[in-house]
Amino acid sequence: MLSNAQRATQLGVSISQLSTPFKLSPAAPKATAAHLELYSACLFPQSPGATGSALLNSTLQPQLSSIASISFRRPKKGQKYLVEFHVQLLNPNATYRFEMNSQPPQLTQDLSLAGGQALPIVVLIEPADEFKDPVDIVAEMVQMNDPVDAAAWMLYSVHVSTAE
Repeated sequence: MLSNAQRATQLGVSISQLSTPFKLSPAAPKATAAHLELYSACLFPQSPGATGSALLNSTLQPQLSSIASISFRRPKKGQKYLVEFHVQLLNPNATYRFEMNSQPPQLTQDLSLAGGQALPIVVLIEPADEFKDPVDIVAEMVQMNDPVDAAAWMLYSVHVSTAE
């Protein structure tokens, strides 16, 4: 998980301006104006701890991609959003491949990460002021591994930060 100082640096603001309006998890996938969707996941709502978690795996349903997606209504124009997917890549022998997508504005980034680690995967979403309200912001991570990769991963939570 990123520290508040790291979040503020990524957003280009001071810590005192930092706000985290949405903190979602598989056990609590909805908040006011935000929701978390999981595709091809096994849910473990009471483990670890009270926040819950989800197991996603390229072998569970090979014809479907494992996806974690958050969407939320834009609170106001002119804001950047920092989306953190808190994950654990379970197989230390696998290279995990993800396609990170966000919109608006449309952004796609391919990531390759070594397995056997817990980390935040971060998406920075720039302001999309050219669109009239209401605007729904979406960020998602799509697993691109083949079933033979045995690339299981846990999703613990998703946090969205912005400047006040």
